[in-house]
Amino acid sequence: MRSFLLFLVMLALGVALGLFVGWVALPVQYVDTAPDTLRQADRDEVILMIAAAYAGDANIERARARFRRLGLADPGPAIVQTAQRALANGAPESDLRALARLAAAFNTFSPLLDPYRP
Repeated sequence: MRSFLLFLVMLALGVALGLFVGWVALPVQYVDTAPDTLRQADRDEVILMIAAAYAGDANIERARARFRRLGLADPGPAIVQTAQRALANGAPESDLRALARLAAAFNTFSPLLDPYRP
């Protein structure tokens, strides 16, 4: 009985130590992760950044290259979907205007973005 109890205590200590090392002391750190593997919320942030950059320089080729890194050959639908989520989350009007301008640059139109078009 005593050896079984010792086994359980050691097992619990091993699991606790493993969890501590894995979650606290040495957690996994992702480096150079491909942009097309991002979560949807992070992809939306990247699309907002692309829209902000496009609002600043109006360089459609640079914006197109950034979308290709996200794995989007046709970014229009992704821009509209990002705008829908941004509107639902109460994003600032400046973000919606930037998204509308970017969508227009890619010949994508949506009634959702009409009030924010230049």
